[in-house]
Amino acid sequence: MGEDNVAPDLQNWLICINTYSQQGKLWRVSVLTMMQEAGYSPNISVDNTLIMGSGKQTNVKAAELVFQRLQTISLEPAETTYRSMIEGFGRADYYREVVQYYVEVNSRDQDLNQTLQIST
Repeated sequence: MGEDNVAPDLQNWLICINTYSQQGKLWRVSVLTMMQEAGYSPNISVDNTLIMGSGKQTNVKAAELVFQRLQTISLEPAETTYRSMIEGFGRADYYREVVQYYVEVNSRDQDLNQTLQIST
């Protein structure tokens, strides 16, 4: 990275994306563009990291845009993707969307009951 001529791998890019997204700065920097220019295409791990970081910042619009982009590039959302969406919308008090994503993931035979901590 930078002047040291060290080529970052996917793990390095995920760390950068996670750090910037948790600080709410991802959309102001060009980490994704730099990653793509280095030859790394977005994949489910990258998108899950984006959704998770956006959710932690309660930036549900950004998380939803990433989720919708998954569908346009024919990537199948994973259990982690749904869990991150549910947790992010829950943090932002968007409970209707929480139920929507929970129903959607259960209709895909992906059971989140064991991975979500749902308090009653």
